[in-house]
Amino acid sequence: MMAFTMVHTKTCIVCGQAGFIMLESDKWDRYKAGEHVQNVWPEMPASQREQIITGTHSRCWDELFGDDEP
Repeated sequence: MMAFTMVHTKTCIVCGQAGFIMLESDKWDRYKAGEHVQNVWPEMPASQREQIITGTHSRCWDELFGDDEP
């Protein structure tokens, strides 16, 4: 059974709101230990990985950069 962690992300620089994201606990531990976000979650859209790194929400990412992901 996979365990999950609710992660409180940084305040978004676009909208000023804090955010939360549900992540697999083992992968969150790998990221906290220093592994690069794109190596831990290669399947995750870049906009969601950005929320983990900087707190920028997916909708705010789309406002800034558009929705160009395949």
